Amino acid sequence: MSEGVKRSSSNGFEKPLTTEHQQEKVCPSHPLVTFVTSYWRETFKLVTLSSMQVNEVRRLVGPLPEKLSIYCSDASIERHLRARNWNVKKALKMLKETLKWRVAYKPEEIRWVHWHFFSFLIISSLCE
Repeated sequence: MSEGVKRSSSNGFEKPLTTEHQQEKVCPSHPLVTFVTSYWRETFKLVTLSSMQVNEVRRLVGPLPEKLSIYCSDASIERHLRARNWNVKKALKMLKETLKWRVAYKPEEIRWVHWHFFSFLIISSLCE
């Protein structure tokens, strides 16, 4: 008899087993199986919830110039949400402040040459 199939005693036809029955057949009520199953179920719920919150933040931010949109990836928004305990309003405020800071200070334009020159000036002023 093939796995996952149960033969009915009354009429000889085969009925497929449900997932729970297959799981019990492989490893009946093992605590590790129960833990892993519940872990992945909760993980799936969190992933679904976090993607909904990421979409909500993205909707509230609105359209952005291309220069700033690279800083609003799903991963970046999710980091802001995680930093604010998944609170959309607080994460949105933090993200907007981050984008304002990036526009004002332009950290992407800092180069090693600039930093090297700046550190040289600091060290030379300390030696005088």
